[in-house]
Amino acid sequence: MALSTVASCALSATNLLATPAADRKIALQMYTLRNVGSLEAQLFLAQNSGFSAVELVGDQGVSRDELNRLLKKYNLTVTSAHVQMDALRRQLAETIAFNRAVGNRSWWYLICSHKSGRPMRGAGKNWVTN
Repeated sequence: MALSTVASCALSATNLLATPAADRKIALQMYTLRNVGSLEAQLFLAQNSGFSAVELVGDQGVSRDELNRLLKKYNLTVTSAHVQMDALRRQLAETIAFNRAVGNRSWWYLICSHKSGRPMRGAGKNWVTN
């Protein structure tokens, strides 16, 4: 996949560092489990591996209600999300609403990479919200 199509919405370093060390969560990046069965199987594995938080890949291919049901079932929270650039360009408000609905309360920062691996200057300008 060309890196130019990927944007990362990640935790703000300031927010993370302001949290006491004992309260910081290490989240599982769901992309690493993309080839492991269904979403439910992936979340089951995340929980059984000791994680209490996940970083989403887009909307994980399910509705916000279904994702909330599964997150609750496996006692997981959302810390951040990787979102396709196209979703941000065409459905920014919906993407933000989805993430807020599933508990992603982190500050929104975009890291946009070009296929060369270098950040794209200004790719996310004016897209930062909270």
